[in-house]
Parts: sequence; C-alpha cells; structure tokens
Amino acid sequence: MAIFVKTSSPGMLVDSIREKIKSQTIKTWTVDEDGDMTHAAEQWKYNAWIRTKLEPELSRVVFYFVFDTNALLDLYRLGKDTTDKVLSLIEKYKSRIVIPYHVAEEYHTELLNVITKRIASYNDLVNNQNEEQTLSALCETLKLNELPSMKEKLKNLLGDPLKKFFTEVVEERNYLKEQFQSWSLQDKISDSLGDMVLDSFTEEEIEAIETEGEKRYEHKIPPGYKDLNKDSNKYGDLIIWKEILRFAKSKNCSIIFISRDLKDDWILRHNGMDCGPKQELIEEFSKDSKGNFITCTLDKFLEYANKEQKVMDNEDLEKTMKMLALGKVLNEESLKNVYVKEMTAKDIAKAVEGVNLNELKTLLPDEIMAQKSKEGPIGN
Repeated sequence: MAIFVKTSSPGMLVDSIREKIKSQTIKTWTVDEDGDMTHAAEQWKYNAWIRTKLEPELSRVVFYFVFDTNALLDLYRLGKDTTDKVLSLIEKYKSRIVIPYHVAEEYHTELLNVITKRIASYNDLVNNQNEEQTLSALCETLKLNELPSMKEKLKNLLGDPLKKFFTEVVEERNYLKEQFQSWSLQDKISDSLGDMVLDSFTEEEIEAIETEGEKRYEHKIPPGYKDLNKDSNKYGDLIIWKEILRFAKSKNCSIIFISRDLKDDWILRHNGMDCGPKQELIEEFSKDSKGNFITCTLDKFLEYANKEQKVMDNEDLEKTMKMLALGKVLNEESLKNVYVKEMTAKDIAKAVEGVNLNELKTLLPDEIMAQKSKEGPIGN
C-alpha cells in the first residue's frame, strides 16, 4: 500500500514528523536509524513500516518564502559573523523570497526599539550579574550552600561555560552599540532584501481592509484578531495576510510564511502542539491559489536551507540556533533571572553550553532530586 502526500516542502514535512516522534510529541510511533517509522503497539511494532520516498515530480511545486517582521528583526540577534553567513544563506533563495510592504514598514518602525531594548537587557545582565553571582544564586536555589564540596564541584563544572557566556553577552552588546554609529547590518539587510519588498496597497485599499477587519475580528476570523485591543497597527497582521494572498494569486504559488512566534490567531494548537495554520487561513488561501500555505520558524528555515546549501558548518549552525534561543529569552524576561529561577538539572544543562547532564545530576542532593522528579522528569 502507498500513501501519496503532495506538498511544497516534502523533506521539511518528513523531518518534522521524525523529530516529533523522537521527542515523544508523537508517542504511538517510533523511528529507527534509517528514518523508517513503525507503530509502537506490540502487534504492529517492526511488522508495519512507513518508509518515505521523495518523488521529484511531486515536489516541483513553485513556492515562495515570505518573511514576517519578527523574522527580519531576529537577524539582529545573531552577532556579526553569524549574521553575514545567515544573509549569504538567505541570498541563495533570493529569487523566491518575498517581503510584504507592511512587514518592511513594521521592521523600520520597530528596529530602533528592538536594538535599544536588547542593549538594555545585556546591560542589565552585565552590570548586575556575573559568573560568580550566578553560581552563588544557583547554589542557593539548589540548596548546596551547606555542602561546600558539592558547591565547589558545581563551580568547576559551570565556571568555564558561564565565563564564555558572559564574554559572548559583552561582545553582542558592543556589536549592537556599534550599529548606532555605522548601521552596517541595516545596510547589508537592505542590500540583500530590499528588492524583495512588494508594492504597497493604496490608501483606499488599506481603508477597505480595515473595514473588513472590524467584522473579521468581531467573529474571530484569523489572522490578527488577537490584536483587537492594540492602540496602533491593530490590523497589521491582516494587511500582511492580504499582501500574501494578492501575491499568491498573481503567481498561483505556494507560500512558506517564516515567523518567530505566531499567535493563536494564525496557528492551530492542540495539547501544546503546533498543528500548522488555522483551517480558515488554508481555505481562504486556496481560493486565490492552487498552492499550499505553510508556516515555519526562522530557525527551522535556516536549518533546512543549510542542509541544501551548506553555507554554514555545524559549529556556525549551532551558534545561530543558540543566539536565536538567547534572543527569545531577551524578549521574555531579564537575562539576569535566567539562571536563578527554580531549575532542574536538565534546565541548567540546557542553559549553559557544554555542561554534562549526568555529571551535574550527581552533584544534586537526593532530596533535591526527589523534589525535582515530582515537578518533572530529569533525563537525557
């Protein structure tokens, strides 16, 4: 028996399914070293298999990448060297990248605010926290202050990674400060992506979209209704959506919309799992184009694009993913609190690069491990 799935990004779809199986998001299937999948139930395990095969004639669907505002602003999270390589990777797809006009407007409006906020967060960490203070806070959180030998072991284990982390924070802060004088990154982004910006709607068209938006938001028709109570740019998401529809109709193409964190008025979520665009968006898109509408995060786009283009080596790619994750923390809370919250051994290992989880677990007193196990499993 064969199951045929037509999609504009077959490799991305298959890799995503395998990742969700491996991470136990999908619990009823397992995947072997060859990437083949089998049902976990005993009567089917190793007897019924799904082996994927990508057929070129099925994957030749014309599709375009559309960047959201936050995906463009994320380029300021990556640092000088990494950003250059990411821009080189993006340029490989230059003929298939599209920037909605309203995204470009939002980008220029928010750019200064994003940079100053990020610098303030870096300053907050550098001025109020260092590796010694962080280690002390961790020891207090983990109740190691009364166990000097364990405290010293924790210091030996985390000392060098923390020093490296704080050094990187200072470097990134100084790099962002330089942007106020040179705007070199802004010039590079403009040179790389400036020709990809779509034409704007007319004032009359914007007014019509906003009038339509009032009715859509009242009935919670996506996208954008979560912005109903915003003081400004209330219909920004809807305007971007309308630009996407107009472009897809003109090209009769598929769209992969790249955004960092789409809200629930874009994405269908079930039991904490992102299930793709809301059905209303898929149906509306299909009225204007025979292609597909897909959403994707910037880190996933870079990961899959680099597999194809091989612009970055593994170290560069890992650094890129790390800086994107760090930037997300900056958007959510002060960095100085990152290491001093209630943390499991797994949390600490994730937060500080280069930490051996098993070695860290041996440092924690039994009663702390027991308490943490009640809050959530601590595993590899």
